[in-house]
Amino acid sequence: MTEGTPAELGAVERLRDPATIRARCEALYALGERGELDHFRVHAERLPEVAERVVEVTRAAYPALQIPYHGRYRHFDVGGVARLAAFEERLRSLDAAEQARARFALVVTSVLLDAGAGPDWSFRDGEASYGRSEGLAVASLRLFEAGGCSSDAAHPLRADVAGLRALTPERLGQAFQVSEDNPLVGLEGRTQLLRGLADAVEAAPELFPGGRVGALADTLIGAAEGGKLPADRILSALLVGLGPIWPGRVTLAGVNLGDVWPHPQLSGPEPGDDLVP
Repeated sequence: MTEGTPAELGAVERLRDPATIRARCEALYALGERGELDHFRVHAERLPEVAERVVEVTRAAYPALQIPYHGRYRHFDVGGVARLAAFEERLRSLDAAEQARARFALVVTSVLLDAGAGPDWSFRDGEASYGRSEGLAVASLRLFEAGGCSSDAAHPLRADVAGLRALTPERLGQAFQVSEDNPLVGLEGRTQLLRGLADAVEAAPELFPGGRVGALADTLIGAAEGGKLPADRILSALLVGLGPIWPGRVTLAGVNLGDVWPHPQLSGPEPGDDLVP
């Protein structure tokens, strides 16, 4: 529940605006250009050298400049295994709306499980084992496919409030093949994030109707006009809907701001003027 003054509530809205992100970062960059940051210096005269190095590395890796996008979906097919094709085959029996919900739920839960796994953990899938982010992606895909985020065994390809709340470190550890010899960093924290997701979904039925993570697809599709959905509408839905799950973050007017932090060299007359989203 939000609380606070009109000025504080207005600040919360501004901090969720992409224009504020750009403005605050531009302010910090300007401080750097003037040599006024405490820990960093900006040497704009070195930018051409950096650009040349980026071009060199990029052309070495991708001579034809056919660069695959970076995203969670690509991690699922690590090792050249077409796991996504198999997942999509399972979706074929569902209608288009339900397919969209399943894809949304998979990506949201998978991304939330993707934090540093540590050097000693790996996930075995078929004949190969994968560590770090790729291993977490495959493990989360297998968890989702097995119905690990659903409370309805007849409908495993979903993530709902009851299913997420039923997760425990023990259940997640079993799904992720965690053992004394295969330790996963942050198992408890990952579980708490997914349980926090359950709380956030339940608290925002206007974004997640029916208590399902994937129902965010319905909300965003419904917000489209003329077949187009502005990117800032997507960002706003994610910030409002998922912001509350993060522990120990800055709050303003009773709102957990998520990935927003104060900077000692920013200030102003309004609440939140020292915060960088």
